[in-house]
Amino acid sequence: MLVTKNEDTIAALATAPGEGAISVIRISGGNAIVGMDEIFSAKSKLSDVSPNSIQYGKVVNKSGEIIDDVLVS
Repeated sequence: MLVTKNEDTIAALATAPGEGAISVIRISGGNAIVGMDEIFSAKSKLSDVSPNSIQYGKVVNKSGEIIDDVLVS
């Protein structure tokens, strides 16, 4: 079996589909933090905060409209 190292940045739902108060989306890969910085609006950029912390902010679209309040870990 061939095993390769994949450096792609991916996002996937980590909660069951359907209606609920909380959803979890897992983002991983080499550009996960850089990618989140493009849509995450908070006091500090994620690339500037210490690891193992939780940041409160908002996910915004390209126009700057707020999509939702979020916690990023």
